[in-house]
Amino acid sequence: MAESIGDFTFVCLKGQPGVVQQEIELITRPGVDGTGLLRTGRRGQPFDLETGVDTQTLEAGRTLFNQYKALSGTDPVKMVWGAINLETAESVLFGVLRVDLISLRPIAASVGGLNPPSGAWLQCRWNLIPIEKVTP
Repeated sequence: MAESIGDFTFVCLKGQPGVVQQEIELITRPGVDGTGLLRTGRRGQPFDLETGVDTQTLEAGRTLFNQYKALSGTDPVKMVWGAINLETAESVLFGVLRVDLISLRPIAASVGGLNPPSGAWLQCRWNLIPIEKVTP
């Protein structure tokens, strides 16, 4: 199973996806010994991943980058990371907060990759946040 964010598939996806976990606030009072713990709720923290994919042309790469950016602020999307569908395995979807272009460059024509004939390489940094999937 190829790695993906939403409907977009990648040759490589670098980094570790964030998790949803219980957050804790420490409770202390002056003059009182000990520490209390207050559970404040389950939530994720923003994290970054890098993606790379081949495109047929530089123009196709720029179009694809603009499609990635259009995901910012939309409904959370599924992610497949390391052949694990995190939506089904951990009931987590991912909100896209930002997508930045790292590199879009021509490459020697090749027949491999996801979008042959490959003439360009697109590398992006994604800022995402894990969101626990709520089932009705």
